[in-house]
Amino acid sequence: MAMLTLSLENPRAGNIAFAVLVDERKIVSQAILEVSQATAWMISVRDKRDRAAFSALFDFFAPKLKGFVMRAGMTPQQAEEIVQDASQIVAIEREAGELKMALALLKDEQREVIEKAYLGELTHQEISTLTGLPLGTIKSRIRLGLDKLRHELKELKP
Repeated sequence: MAMLTLSLENPRAGNIAFAVLVDERKIVSQAILEVSQATAWMISVRDKRDRAAFSALFDFFAPKLKGFVMRAGMTPQQAEEIVQDASQIVAIEREAGELKMALALLKDEQREVIEKAYLGELTHQEISTLTGLPLGTIKSRIRLGLDKLRHELKELKP
């Protein structure tokens, strides 16, 4: 016997899966399973690493998590702190992804000096010495690159 599963997305009812049990090319049984929206989000996170689905899951489960933590003996303030730490992690990951995409849009020479200055924590002079480029060129590339990053990231809120 073999099992054949077909999944269809239905925005109103979540995902619906049809499971058909087949034996020697003959349908033995079939079932229609409705999958909850939360399960659909989990599958999307698991299979596609879908950040929007992860965020929706967080929004859905955060109040439940807070209630669970409070029932375990935490104060409302402590429970809120715990839930907010999960929220801050999601926000930081989203911002890091947007920064990575914005950095990829820079010219190679701008991206390289910005990465050396901010990620490598090198001074402008150290970058100049390391690359053999004039200090003025390093400063110009950093300034132009940062201007482009500001433009690309203007929608991010501090």
